[in-house]
Amino acid sequence: MQRYFRHASEIIRIARRFSSLNRRPSLRRQFSNFLFCHRADGVLRVGSREIDVPPRHFSRVTRDLVTILRVYRAAAMYGIRPSRRLEDAIARAIPRLTGGVTESAARLFMDVLRHPRTLATLLRSLYETGVIEVLIPDVKHTRNLMQFNQYHSFTVDEHTLQAIQHCTAFEKESGTLGAAYSSIKQKELLHLAIILHDIGKGFGRPHADVGKEIAERVGQRLFLPAASTEIVSRLVHRHLEMAHIAFRRDISDPETLVQFAHHTPAPRKCCRCSTC
Repeated sequence: MQRYFRHASEIIRIARRFSSLNRRPSLRRQFSNFLFCHRADGVLRVGSREIDVPPRHFSRVTRDLVTILRVYRAAAMYGIRPSRRLEDAIARAIPRLTGGVTESAARLFMDVLRHPRTLATLLRSLYETGVIEVLIPDVKHTRNLMQFNQYHSFTVDEHTLQAIQHCTAFEKESGTLGAAYSSIKQKELLHLAIILHDIGKGFGRPHADVGKEIAERVGQRLFLPAASTEIVSRLVHRHLEMAHIAFRRDISDPETLVQFAHHTPAPRKCCRCSTC
């Protein structure tokens, strides 16, 4: 099944690329791009929906992981996505990248995770181009990995992307969930935990336990402070318990919430800063 989904995903990606590259933009869209397009970082062309780069500058923005992630950070800041041809250039550059994840690259990735508006779209792009596996190599195991249970309709990677989409949609809600989501100061840690929450599946052990171990490694790989790594790893480790309480317990009962909070102590301070 994993092989089948791998081929199906590739067909979908090729079809989307072909459609995007050959669809003629409407006059309204052409006028909008002309009117609102501007330059950023010297070579980035920022439009109303996409961020693009002239082909002669592809090598400049894809020479290493840092320059690639600068493109994604700019896209996140402007609330748009990379163009299809720019994504193709990034995908072609990924196999040639050398070296590990630097602190600068990790910081840029976490900056992308701080912007909920287009995070679902950008994360899908990071998956399709292969950038996510450079940042988090463990993601490779979850690609097209089928989940054989009654609770999941998607493969692990698609389920993760759907979870990010549903989570970031809370930003537009005016109710309790929207208020709770808006009040989170370090949304990037929540988003990273969602990316990792099912990454431990398929190893023959409880996936929450495996996921916790992977989350701890990822936190170190991304140069996160110890307290931030602990927050992410706890969210991953206890996500099944959270789901159980959310769907099988009365969350309007204060006692239920108090008991859960009591068994979820605050992470330790990791440094002298005021944000941990």
